[in-house]
Amino acid sequence: MTERLIDLHAHTTASDGLLTPSALVARAVDVGLAAIAVTDHDTAAGVRELRAGPEGPPADLEVIAGIEISAYVDVGDRDLHALGYFIDPFAPALLRYEEERRALRTARLHAIIALLRAASIDITVDEVLAQPGGDSAPGRPHIARVLIAKGYASSMSDVFKRVLGKGGPGYVPIEKPEAAEAVRLIRESGGLAVIAHPGLDDLDLALDALVEKGMSGIEVFHPDHDAAARERYHAYARRRGLLVTGGSDYHGDGRKDGGALGGTPLAPEHLEALRRAAGRA
Repeated sequence: MTERLIDLHAHTTASDGLLTPSALVARAVDVGLAAIAVTDHDTAAGVRELRAGPEGPPADLEVIAGIEISAYVDVGDRDLHALGYFIDPFAPALLRYEEERRALRTARLHAIIALLRAASIDITVDEVLAQPGGDSAPGRPHIARVLIAKGYASSMSDVFKRVLGKGGPGYVPIEKPEAAEAVRLIRESGGLAVIAHPGLDDLDLALDALVEKGMSGIEVFHPDHDAAARERYHAYARRRGLLVTGGSDYHGDGRKDGGALGGTPLAPEHLEALRRAAGRA
C-alpha cells in the first residue's frame, strides 16, 4: 500500500495561490494526501471558507488551519515568513491583523500601479484585482502575473528582480511586523510559530535570535532546500529542541514558486509531534 503523504505548506486564492480552497482540498485528495495545512499569506480566509462550506473537508483528509505571516527579523533586517499551525481562524487578534493587512496591501497596490504607469508600463488596478485572489489579498504576485501575461517579464523571478524588487520602477516597501510580533500574533490565535524556508530567506545567522523570540519549529523540508540544507536544519532542530515541519509551498500546478503538491512530504512522526505540541493529540 502506498504511504499517504503529508504537506504542511500550501496556498489558495485567499492569498496568491491559483486554486480556491475547495479546489485545493480536491487536489490534495487526488494526489493522495493524508493531511494538508492551508497556509495563506497573512490571512486565514481560506480556512474559514472551508469550514463554512456545506460539506466541509473530506473525512479522509486532515485539513490543518494555518497561516504564513510576512514579517522581518531585526538581525540583519532580514525578511521572514512565520508559519502558524493549528490556529483559530476566527481569533479576534487574527481578524484585526487581517483587516490591517488588507488596507496596507490595497494602498500599496495603488502606489505600485501609479509608479509602473509613470514608467510607461501599461497596467491597471482592475487587471490586478481580476487575478485569482487579487480581490481578497492583492499583492505583488498578482501584479507580477499581469506583467508576465503582457510580456513585460519572462517569469516571476524576472519580474521581481527587474520591476517589483528593490531598485525596480515598481518597488514600494510595505510595513511588516517584527518576528516577535508575528510569534505573538500566532500564539494569540492559538497556534504554534514555525520559521518558514530559512534557506530561501537566508536566515541561518538569525536562527538563534528567532528561537529566542519564541519560534517553536523550523521548516526543514522545502523545495528550495537541497539535501545539505535539509540536513543542516534538521540537525539544528535536534540541537535546539525544535519541531520539524515541511511542505511543498504549493501555489498551483505549473508555478515556479514552490513545488508540486505532496512533492516535499513530511514524515508522520513530525506531524504527531506538532499536534502534541499544539495540544491536539
